[in-house]
Amino acid sequence: MSKIISGVYKITNLVNGKMYVGGSVDIDTRWRVHTRKLKGEFHDNSHLQRAWNKYKESSFKFEIVEVVSDRENVPIREQWYLDNVVKYGFDYNIAKDVIAPNRDRNHSKETKRKMSESQMGHIVSDETKEKISISKRGCKLSDEHKKKLSIAFTGKRNHFWGKTHTEETKKRMSKDRSGEKSALFGIASESHPQAKLTQVEAEDIRKRYASGNYRQWELANAYDVSQSIISDIITNKTYNTHSI
Repeated sequence: MSKIISGVYKITNLVNGKMYVGGSVDIDTRWRVHTRKLKGEFHDNSHLQRAWNKYKESSFKFEIVEVVSDRENVPIREQWYLDNVVKYGFDYNIAKDVIAPNRDRNHSKETKRKMSESQMGHIVSDETKEKISISKRGCKLSDEHKKKLSIAFTGKRNHFWGKTHTEETKKRMSKDRSGEKSALFGIASESHPQAKLTQVEAEDIRKRYASGNYRQWELANAYDVSQSIISDIITNKTYNTHSI
């Protein structure tokens, strides 16, 4: 097995310079998930999907921006790039906050649902949340640093202000995406082309968890799904070959 690399990556549109920045505890796996969804035309990020459909796969370049040795620190470094590099309103990133993807936004319920799903893998521990909060306090860049970032990343910035989900809406969304109501309950993606994972990926998740080297939130991050889906896979509630 090749070495697993965790850190921050970017997907760049070579035609117009727009990009998507993300973080993962397993960048290679996350890239495979991105390409499978984009090729299947059911990626959670509609902006990136539309661009992929228009410009085609050959127009996009995938690069590792920063390798992070401690998996717990991946969300912290990803947040730094979201704060200092991504140009909202120009680039393909939708969420501005790793911890709360829908913060400071005013969108329709359907749009909020899609944004929530697109951030399923962004699950962090309370300790990491505190580290991110501390790292963002008084974070200012020198003119020289800003210039270097400007050379590597292009675009203009635009801010959005709005509301977050109510607790009732969050509970309803969570219920709709889990258990027997889920489109993934007891089935594999071979039967459903737009399912979140393939059967092979589900089996890999079980093996990784059984090894003791990965926690559920890390697997959710690597495969860009919710932690509840990871839990259901581990307990054989979904992607169970006996149900096919």
